[in-house]
Amino acid sequence: MEIIGETYRPDGGIAQPVTLLGGLVAALLVALLLGAAMSFVGQWLYLILLFPAIAGGLIGAVGHAAVDRAQVRHRFLAATLLFFIGLLGYAAYQVGEYQLLLHRMRTGLAADGVTDPKEQAETIDEFFREKYAATGFAGYLRLAAAAGVTISRSRSQSRKDSGPTLTGLGWWLYVGVEALIVAGMAAGIAWGAAARPFCEPCSAWLPDAVPVFRADPAREPELLGMLRSGGLKALVGRPPDLSRVPPTLELSIQLCRTCRRTGFGDLVLIELDKKKNPQRKNRATHVRLPAGQGLALVQMVGGPSPDPPVAGA
Repeated sequence: MEIIGETYRPDGGIAQPVTLLGGLVAALLVALLLGAAMSFVGQWLYLILLFPAIAGGLIGAVGHAAVDRAQVRHRFLAATLLFFIGLLGYAAYQVGEYQLLLHRMRTGLAADGVTDPKEQAETIDEFFREKYAATGFAGYLRLAAAAGVTISRSRSQSRKDSGPTLTGLGWWLYVGVEALIVAGMAAGIAWGAAARPFCEPCSAWLPDAVPVFRADPAREPELLGMLRSGGLKALVGRPPDLSRVPPTLELSIQLCRTCRRTGFGDLVLIELDKKKNPQRKNRATHVRLPAGQGLALVQMVGGPSPDPPVAGA
C-alpha cells in the first residue's frame, strides 16, 4: 500500500529473471577476467588496495546494468549476488598468482634439467609437502603467507619496497581486507541500483531528481513537515530561488516519465566545508508525494515534462 509521506521502500520484485541471470553471468566473467588481469599486471606493478577497489567498481558497474535491465528491486538479493561474484573475482586473482608461481617453478626445474611435466609436478608437490604440509593451491597459500606482503605505495619489481612486511596472520588479514574491498564495492553498487525509486504501475525506474526549490536552513522543520504531510503544493507559484548559495536547503523531485503521477521528494542541506566545497547532507530521502504534486513542482522550474499518457492505455 502506497502511503503519502512515507519513505520509499523497494517492493522486492524482479521483472525479468532471465535477464538478471544473463547479467550475473556477464558480471562473473568480468570478475574472473579482472582477477586474471590483476595477477598478470601484478608481475610488474600492483597498487595495494587501489587495484581491488577498481576491480570492485567495475564488477559493480556490470552488476548495476544487470539490476537496471532486469528491474530488480530486491536490495539484499542484488547485493548478496554481487558480493559473492566479487569474492570469486578476487579468488581468480589469487589463482592467477598461484599459476604464475607454478610457471616460475617449472621454468627453474627445466633449467636444472627436469623437463618431464609429470616429474616437474611431483617435484613441486614434494616441495610444498615438505615445506608447508600441503600441496596445490593450499600449499601456495601457506607459502604466500610465510613470504608475506610488503606494504608500500605500490608493489613493484622495478623498485625496492621499504614498508612493513605482513606475514602469517597479518597476510591473511591483508588478503581478507582486499577481498572485502572487491566484494563490498560490487555489493554496494548493486544495493544502490536496486534501491532506486521505481514506478510499479509503469514498470519503470524514475529519472534523476530535479531541484525545484531552495530556502533558508531555518525553514527545515517547515519544509520537512510539508514534505511528510503531502503539502508541497503550497510551494507551487513561489520563486524557486535555485540560485541561492549555501548554506541552503534544497528540495528536489523524482518523477515518473511515463505516468507523471508517481513522484518522490528529497530534502538536502547544502553547506560549505573549510575549503569552500559544498557538502550535501540528506534530511529526507525518497518521500512519496501525492499524485500530480511532483509534476506541478517540476513544471514550475521548467524541468522535464514527459508526454502525457495515451488515452485508454
